[in-house]
Amino acid sequence: MTYRLSLVLSAALVAGCRKPPPQPADPPAPAPTPAPPPAHSGADRPTEAGKSAGNVDGPGYPDRLPAPAAKAVRGDLEIWVEGAGRYGGDDFVVAVSVKARTPGVPLAFTSWGDTGKVTLTDGAGRTYARRPLLPLQDDALRDWTEKRTDTKAAYGTGPVTHDRARLTFVAFDPAAFGAGHLDLDLDGGSIGDITPILFRIPKEVWESNKK
Repeated sequence: MTYRLSLVLSAALVAGCRKPPPQPADPPAPAPTPAPPPAHSGADRPTEAGKSAGNVDGPGYPDRLPAPAAKAVRGDLEIWVEGAGRYGGDDFVVAVSVKARTPGVPLAFTSWGDTGKVTLTDGAGRTYARRPLLPLQDDALRDWTEKRTDTKAAYGTGPVTHDRARLTFVAFDPAAFGAGHLDLDLDGGSIGDITPILFRIPKEVWESNKK
């Protein structure tokens, strides 16, 4: 009995001295997801659609969308640059439309002309100062918007629906006419979003509406 117990203990000791088989290494931890770029960071990142002049809609962030070919899609809203140039004055004016994609409850919208949270920058990084619309110019644009026959539209701040877009006009320093292209940054807060809406406007858009 003692002999057999000794054999069992000896076997156990021998087994205990053996090195355990190597364990497979833990897989490397996944790389952290990069933080989204800060607002107004897309000045030199036109979307692939813009590079190929395609009409492809997208979020308009972080990559810029080519105006007026593409629309920014945010939830149930579409935002697009309808035009740029002179609209009854000497300043450089950008016209932006917002429309609901589907019928339903009207969505809130605050005009960028009212908030002032919009920037216009050229390829050299120069930012053009905003200008207020002249009272007569503002009245004329409102009247023209609400009497349009090509589409139903309302002027400035107010509810956005599927059957009636909202059109807003933002004026800038007329020196912008001399740029090769212009980058328009619209604050997302006007449509209840947290990221900006970025467009790139080529010169030919305003050349036809310069006079």
